This record gives sequence, structure tokens and C-alpha cells, in this order.
Amino acid sequence: MYSKGVTMLEMIMVLAIGVVLIGIITSSFVTLGATQGLSGNTESVASLIRQARAMTFSSAADLQYGVHLDTTQAVLFQGPSYSASNSSNVVVSLGSKVTISSVTLYGGGSNIIFNRLTGETGNYGTTTLALVASPSVQKLIVVSPTGTVEIK
Repeated sequence: MYSKGVTMLEMIMVLAIGVVLIGIITSSFVTLGATQGLSGNTESVASLIRQARAMTFSSAADLQYGVHLDTTQAVLFQGPSYSASNSSNVVVSLGSKVTISSVTLYGGGSNIIFNRLTGETGNYGTTTLALVASPSVQKLIVVSPTGTVEIK
């Protein structure tokens, strides 16, 4: 004869399956959140570069503008060179899960400076943003010699 109750072994099996499913779902949400953070930070940095170009192109305050790229932030600055102590700097800080992992600009350095009236730059190249926990998950910002910005 069969008993009509639920055995302890069956309850443990159902509980174990539930724990595994919860682990998989939680992991997926964490990865999704980090990936969305990477996309958002990449768009913020690209937007700051576009803003610097637009301000230079329009000769705002009769100045040229540039963007300094650091591992944890991007800084829009006025003038032909970056000064960390300038009070007019506009800082975009990256989240703790995202880093600027590499900056490869023509001529070297980590500053993209735009030319007045044309919006062109001699500091064209690529900037790579990556997840700190998964450096292989990356987004690329490409700045062309004409100053246009593209995210790949």
C-alpha cells in the first residue's frame, strides 16, 4: 500500500529546486543591472564629449573645450589644457561597477580637446568602458578626427 502524505525527501527536493531557481534568477538580475549601468555610464561620457564639441564649435565664451578621461570619471574642462582644480569643470563620475579601462587617443594622453569653429580634434581615438567585475563586458566610445562621437 501507498501512503498519502508527502515524504521529507520530496520536500527537500522541491526546496532544493526552488533555491537553485532563485539563485539563477538573482544572478540574471544582477548581471542585467550591471550591464544597464555600463550602458548608462557610456552614454553619459559620450554625451559629455558631444557637449564639449558643441560648446567649442559654437565658441561658447570664446573658449575651446575638452574632456579629460580618468578611470573613475570624465571631466569637461575649458581651455587648451586640463586643470583638476578649475571650478568650472563639469565632472561625470562613473558608478562603482564601471571603469574606463583604456583610452587610446592619437598623440597619446587622456584629453580630447576640440578646435574652435570646426569642432575637429587632433585627439581622436577610442575610450573603453568595462564592468569592474567582468572586464570582458565592454562598451567603446569612438571619437573621429571630425569630432563626431559614436558608441559601439
